[in-house]
Amino acid sequence: MRDRILVVALLGLAVLGACSRTPDEPTFDNPFDPNGTNPGTGYGLIVESQGDSIVMSWDNLPDVVSYSVFWSSDSPDFDGMVNLDAEIELPVSGTRVVFSHRSFVAERTNWYRIRGWTTVTTPSGLVVPTPMLESEAVAVDITVMVQPSGGQTFTPTRFIELFVLTGVADSVEVSDERTFAGSRVVAVTPGQPDTVAYDLPTVTENLTDLWVHFRTRTATSIGAADSFAIQASFNPRMSVERGLRTEPGGEFMVDTLQVFRIEDLEGTESLEQVARYRQGDPDFFEDITPPSLADPVVVHWDPAIEVLVDGQVKATLLSDFGFSSDALIDTRIPAAVGPAEIEIVEGAFPTARDIHVVSTASNAGYILLSEKPDFAGAIWVTWADTVEYELADTLGARFLFAAFSNPVLIETVVTSTPVTLVSPPSVPHRR
Repeated sequence: MRDRILVVALLGLAVLGACSRTPDEPTFDNPFDPNGTNPGTGYGLIVESQGDSIVMSWDNLPDVVSYSVFWSSDSPDFDGMVNLDAEIELPVSGTRVVFSHRSFVAERTNWYRIRGWTTVTTPSGLVVPTPMLESEAVAVDITVMVQPSGGQTFTPTRFIELFVLTGVADSVEVSDERTFAGSRVVAVTPGQPDTVAYDLPTVTENLTDLWVHFRTRTATSIGAADSFAIQASFNPRMSVERGLRTEPGGEFMVDTLQVFRIEDLEGTESLEQVARYRQGDPDFFEDITPPSLADPVVVHWDPAIEVLVDGQVKATLLSDFGFSSDALIDTRIPAAVGPAEIEIVEGAFPTARDIHVVSTASNAGYILLSEKPDFAGAIWVTWADTVEYELADTLGARFLFAAFSNPVLIETVVTSTPVTLVSPPSVPHRR
């Protein structure tokens, strides 16, 4: 009996000790709970200075129908922030929302927050917008801002424009040299964005990084120096107007007449030369320089006297940086024409004479269509993947023949498909 009483007493002391222990403080891990441990961090907000803009990005959260953006250059306190009333375009795909802000204040710290909005349906069926907890404030320190206009990181021309924004300074000093030797001082309006023309130095090589150094100036002080790099990138191009077709493996010659066009490129000082070369023949050189950049580059290729080898057309242009760069097009000899196929878009039983023919024949430069197997009276036209054709004005079945040619190979292949011109269905008269 005494043992039983002792056990009960010990149990009572254990319970009393358990009840007298202070419970742990509850933890709140929901980042959208204002009383949580990290309130406002659930958006994953990132704020960066990019070019002439402040770029914000955050997670596009489920069930959020819109976002509000808040900004201040005075304080990170939410109550003092300005609602930018921005129309945020939610991404169709992807998990991040991106928004750019340009009305920031330079030479100060700028704070940003966002707030998501969801909807709640009341018992009466009314859909009510409901704000979520705002994000934590993210700070960006903006010094004087001098960047290439548009935020570009490369330029084909040395004559560029700079985006300039200060907060209190009334002028900016810009130079190619870290020592600011030969610098230029530009007057600006504090707090107002401006665009200034600027000439980069000449260089001897393409893809050279050019550094621009800048600092603010006032009547009584000079600000800290900063800099950015922009790359000289002068890369001319030529486009094919006729005579070549893009096939797996490159551009293949499909005609003895080839026409190219030198594309407009800012920074072009002059056209130095356009020449044609043959692979494996270092002694072959043909100058095909047109009268001007606006004129086409023309190649007349004679398969009767030319060797069937791959070649190249090279246009050399001088940039305003002072160096030259080439636009290249490789001209390859195709192996063969074909296989050849044609298909009528309107089907095998068209009700109208005008039809569209889809043609397939690799390395073909010309196509010939006819309802006669000897192609009598037909006219060759430049190959296209879809060509128009007018059937003979006769109802009934026949074949449509197609011939494909490559004058460089002096080769032609032929194919055909059945087609029947039928009367359109009659439309009943209304009584």
